[in-house]
Amino acid sequence: MALAITTVVSKPDNFGRWYTSAMRNVATSVRINSCAMDILSELASKLGQPKAQVIEIALRELEERCFWGDVQQAFAQAALDPVESASQRIEIGLWERADQEDFRDERW
Repeated sequence: MALAITTVVSKPDNFGRWYTSAMRNVATSVRINSCAMDILSELASKLGQPKAQVIEIALRELEERCFWGDVQQAFAQAALDPVESASQRIEIGLWERADQEDFRDERW
């Protein structure tokens, strides 16, 4: 049996603050099976967060995991290319030789 849940997702502004205006919210219904709903309910209870927040946290963590998987894959592919691999070794060598003195006058 599939259950339908409705979540309201707020989006952050350019300064990381969350909009609370109903105009900025997006409501979406997603069908999930009862096992997934049980896991969602358990996590929400354990974390003391609304289910929508737990879904957002899970999605952001999955997005980050996918990103780093892509990064690892790109490095693995670059390691197979002798020209790219040599270029990376040169750049790494330059960074390893960099000294704190080199960054003393940098303004952030």
